[in-house]
Amino acid sequence: MVYNGNMLTLSQKAIEIIEKNFPMLWGVEELADMLGVTKYHLIRTFKSETGVTPGDFLEKTRIKYAKYLLAYRNYSIETTAHMVGYAGSNYFCKVFKRVEGETPAGFRKKKPLPFLSPEDRMWLIETDKRSYT
Repeated sequence: MVYNGNMLTLSQKAIEIIEKNFPMLWGVEELADMLGVTKYHLIRTFKSETGVTPGDFLEKTRIKYAKYLLAYRNYSIETTAHMVGYAGSNYFCKVFKRVEGETPAGFRKKKPLPFLSPEDRMWLIETDKRSYT
């Protein structure tokens, strides 16, 4: 992987993988395996370079896209959870509430429409093409 003529750092590679594969990633251990490093090396390096752990970054990425689905689509909470990489709605709701301060249902009722970049719009369109029910 090359970034502006330079080799990507471990953290940049991890971010790229997370952003492209977050619904299918089981967690940091799988990410470390994909990068060919130990989980502990990845966590230590990622945190020193970004200020957050790769697990936190993965979680925030999942919640970001869950918010798009909740605001712009009418999938069930369970389906939304699966679409962003959670095994079920119970844990997803717990994480969402911890991160956002409200439940996914509460967020959806308010209908705050988060900004969608062109890449995020394409993600929504591509996601709609998959069958999650």
